[in-house]
Amino acid sequence: MTNPRPRVLFVSHEATLTGAPMMLLHLVRWLSANSDLDIEVMLLEDGPLAGAFASVARRVMVRPPHPQTITGRLLNRLALPPDLDDGVSRSGLETRFRTSLGVRVRKRRQPPQHWDLAYVNTIVGTYALPMIDLSTPVLVHVHELLDQPSIAEWLDRNARFIADLERRQPQFLAVGERVKDGLVRRLGVAPSAVEVCYEFIPTDAIHVEPAAAAAARAELDLPDGAFIVGGSGTMDWRKGIDLFVQVASRMRARGIDDDAVRFVWVGGDDNAHSQIRYDIARMGLGAMVQVVPTTSDPRPYFANFDVFALTSRIDPFPLVCLEAAALAKPIVCFDSGGMPEFVEADCGYVVPYGDVEGMTERLDQLRRDLAMRELMGTNAAAKVRARHDLDVAAPGILDSIRRAMS
Repeated sequence: MTNPRPRVLFVSHEATLTGAPMMLLHLVRWLSANSDLDIEVMLLEDGPLAGAFASVARRVMVRPPHPQTITGRLLNRLALPPDLDDGVSRSGLETRFRTSLGVRVRKRRQPPQHWDLAYVNTIVGTYALPMIDLSTPVLVHVHELLDQPSIAEWLDRNARFIADLERRQPQFLAVGERVKDGLVRRLGVAPSAVEVCYEFIPTDAIHVEPAAAAAARAELDLPDGAFIVGGSGTMDWRKGIDLFVQVASRMRARGIDDDAVRFVWVGGDDNAHSQIRYDIARMGLGAMVQVVPTTSDPRPYFANFDVFALTSRIDPFPLVCLEAAALAKPIVCFDSGGMPEFVEADCGYVVPYGDVEGMTERLDQLRRDLAMRELMGTNAAAKVRARHDLDVAAPGILDSIRRAMS
């Protein structure tokens, strides 16, 4: 009698077109084609990637993070995120709502299920732990910097989930050394329980047809010969689009013509876009700075960049930088988060945290030095393929999964 295939549950905190869910989708696709794992996926929030997960997993469950109570189910129907913009957690809002109405809630008890392993993607994914029985081994792939303000606050508000996690004695994967350091310092995790596994992408898929790149350039009406500084991400404090605009302003202050330099940011919602448009207009940068709404394929825009400017205040290890690097774009970033571990001394420049003038200087240096720009871009493309390719990283993660199951 043959042994059954190991049942592994992969938990994603959401199914958005963002780094951690995208990386998990790449991994699950690879495991589906290259292992004997019986793959199930639990999404704590629905999103545009749900269908892609369903195409490679035997079963996909969409489980809201607070399904156990009447008020929790009501909040789920309202489609509120787990953490609201004003800093109030969804669980906290549920408690306030229940208390204000004087409602006694009957729990909807569902027995926890058993798997051969629960692979929890992100620390926020620990919301799923009450649905997983204590005999299931847990492997947590941490994508967050634990000193990031929103994550530090989340940890404080959700101590019960962290206590449950500690009780299970999980193994950890960290997407960089700084993330590992946060686990050791903030949660007291033993260094031996944390393995560094840098973020990865399927580099073979990162290519752009010349016609698609030309169409994106025509859409943006970029002048021939202009130096294009690219950025990408959600329009929030953490990603630092406001700093991106400030760098553009400093570049203008150097007397550089709008036709010589353009700044292009890809991604962001309409509400934030209106705020950034206000800044751009008040700073007189309407001809220099352009914002492209969120798109399922940003690569044709990336192909037109001469350099990628990562203005994130805190970013564990952004996939957009790896995608830009795969297209041979050098990277300039702040000395924060995990990207300095990739850039090092050969793929771009690292400047002090928040040093807008220093970033402007490095970008201007690359604008004036084509040979250095091309060398650093070539180095970046070679490094991302050698260190951060899906086919390089996934076998090691599969080994970690098997060790955690045993």
